[in-house]
Amino acid sequence: MLLALMWAIQFADAVLPGSFTGWGLRSWDLGSLPGLVLGPLLHANWAHLVGNSGPFLVLGCLVAVEGATRFWGSPSWSRWSAGQAPGS
Repeated sequence: MLLALMWAIQFADAVLPGSFTGWGLRSWDLGSLPGLVLGPLLHANWAHLVGNSGPFLVLGCLVAVEGATRFWGSPSWSRWSAGQAPGS
């Protein structure tokens, strides 16, 4: 579903006037922090989207096979989210 959303956004960006790139994250601009959430859905052009779609689909399927709870419940992720340094 997330990949389909990326393609729909790119299609809308191509069809509608203007550009969605202003909604992405820009370096050294604190006003663009909402782009942290929206940025992964935006792509510079069709080649960029096509290049990212294959790996995203493969890795997404691997996460789905293993289960999201295993990823979110992994010890390293739990320690990082609790503020502990990796390897401690």
